[in-house]
Amino acid sequence: MHAAAMPTHCELIPRLDPDTGVEVLQLTSAPLLHETVGPAATAFTQDSTRLLYSRRFAPDLPPQYWLAELARGQLRLLLDEMGVRAPALSPDGRYLYYLKVSGQPGLWRLCLESLHQEQVVATRFLLDPCCSGVVRHDGAVFAVCGQISDDQWAIVRFDLVHREAQVILQSPTLAQASVEYAPQSSADLLICPAGGDRTFSAGYGPGLQVIADDGTDLRQVSLGNPDLSLPRGSCHWASVGDWR
Repeated sequence: MHAAAMPTHCELIPRLDPDTGVEVLQLTSAPLLHETVGPAATAFTQDSTRLLYSRRFAPDLPPQYWLAELARGQLRLLLDEMGVRAPALSPDGRYLYYLKVSGQPGLWRLCLESLHQEQVVATRFLLDPCCSGVVRHDGAVFAVCGQISDDQWAIVRFDLVHREAQVILQSPTLAQASVEYAPQSSADLLICPAGGDRTFSAGYGPGLQVIADDGTDLRQVSLGNPDLSLPRGSCHWASVGDWR
């Protein structure tokens, strides 16, 4: 679907919780599959007035990406095309960044006002990006995990200012890892391998990793209990502690 023809409509339904009396806003009502874009992805704008989500007509069909305009009470279709991965909103709420794995592969961005699309960085080495990407607080870097060869996965940094891509960490254990920026204004990325890896934490429980997004200062973070289950899925910053 061409960007200029993308529809805007309303589905938001206010509801009242019978137990607490709290008003709850139901965002969608269409009988389709509505999903978040990944817990670690930049799904909200900083002022919390816009939310990015995906919609599928069936589990085996590719998702469409929609924007909920919470202040206006509207839903807008942003992207409806094959091969889109790792969408994330810029902190200033102006752009949607995403990866394409077909056609013209690389990092793209879409202006939320004009719906104009442009390629930011062309890449062919990123074979299978994970479902969620993240944009740094200053809007200068996009980071994502993805497969770069048959047995290698990597954390890839996209410099949005100089328009270039760089592998900052690679390992087979990074398969389907999630990445998330620290909540303070820093360049630290939290990495949570999808299957966990006890070798990171030297017997002190399952481990995570933290790395500066220029590829330096790699740190191993133990969860502190050797009997804990291996971390799976997404992990999140819960404080502004110094992981050193």
